[in-house]
Amino acid sequence: MTTHAPLTLTAAAAARVNELLNTETPAATALMVGVSTKGCSGMSYTMRLVHAEEAEKLSALPKLQQPLMVKSGAATVYLESSAAMYLLGTEMDFVHDGLHAKFVFNNPNEKGRCGCGESFNI
Repeated sequence: MTTHAPLTLTAAAAARVNELLNTETPAATALMVGVSTKGCSGMSYTMRLVHAEEAEKLSALPKLQQPLMVKSGAATVYLESSAAMYLLGTEMDFVHDGLHAKFVFNNPNEKGRCGCGESFNI
């Protein structure tokens, strides 16, 4: 049986995560990625930094409640346990588009996106 990481990071995404972690004061140890129910299409991706104190608390949770950890080089990304089923097979990228730079989620589970691109449905 072949298993796939629920989330993969492109080199650009891993570099940006590392940059964010290294410029945060106090130092952040990981990026938490999740999904919330909001937006015109029903769901949106969420991201926030995780600091050492929170990382310790997360590792003390029962195994089934712990977020999934994805490592890409030196970059560490946690997936909220409640979001893992929505993110299975997703590639996280970081793109520059003119004057804008942002994380982009290439999620094979998406069935549609809203017109502004900020939310999706499965």
